[in-house]
Amino acid sequence: KVAKEDPKPREIVEQIAGLYQIEKQAREAQLNPEQRKALRQEKSVPLLAALKERILELRQDPKVLPKSLLGKACSYALNQWERTIKYVDHGEVEIDNNRCENGIRPLALGRKNWLHIGSEEAGPKIAGIVSIIETCRRLGINARDYMLDVLPGLAERKQSELKDLTPLAWKARQQSA
Repeated sequence: KVAKEDPKPREIVEQIAGLYQIEKQAREAQLNPEQRKALRQEKSVPLLAALKERILELRQDPKVLPKSLLGKACSYALNQWERTIKYVDHGEVEIDNNRCENGIRPLALGRKNWLHIGSEEAGPKIAGIVSIIETCRRLGINARDYMLDVLPGLAERKQSELKDLTPLAWKARQQSA
């Protein structure tokens, strides 16, 4: 956006887009974590190596000043590199945290509205409820059905039984019933 005429940043963005294309292939093929890891090892690792090499070249380019936006972006990318590439070694890990960001966005938007909800203890309780609702949404569970089934009698349950009441465990029970 800052340097529309400069092809260097666009080239980097296009290389990153290639990584997302690989993720799209994995999603569309509904690969399990092991298959997704294998696909990433085969296709993403070489792209990431080329991307890192290009970022290093740009950082060494005398026309790219360290304090420029491109120079800062290169330094940031290289400083975060080990964290960035972790996903290729783990098929269950996403390439980015967009799903998480989208999941907590309603919390961030509602935070100011909930400041005066009653007491300081209300915040963690609301966070827990919203977390459960978001988990249900992600798993394709009707949150109302889940809560109507799980909440009655919850106070009488033992701590050891709570693991059986998670949305994932509840969904598995519903599917087996």
